[in-house]
Amino acid sequence: AFNDEIRSFLSGPSAAEGLFLLMEKGAEGIFNLGGAAAMSRFEFAKLAAKAHGLPQAKIIEKSQLKVETPVFRPADLTLDLQKIQSIGFVSKTVWE
Repeated sequence: AFNDEIRSFLSGPSAAEGLFLLMEKGAEGIFNLGGAAAMSRFEFAKLAAKAHGLPQAKIIEKSQLKVETPVFRPADLTLDLQKIQSIGFVSKTVWE
């Protein structure tokens, strides 16, 4: 799991909450929907393993720079949540 690719992970229930809020408000346009805590894929993998009782020792930490990929991805893939928060969405961490 990459230790240098940061994302805004969000739980399924929180994503559904955000989508329903957008529908209730009749929102139009593009809204980013993401979690409150930015973390690397490696950090997320460790949390997921712990939550499911799996061994964290089997998760291999790696830099995305050491893996050849077909497309470039920036290291910081976090989302700007100001727009969706302005209509009342309360961003949560992935474990909420």
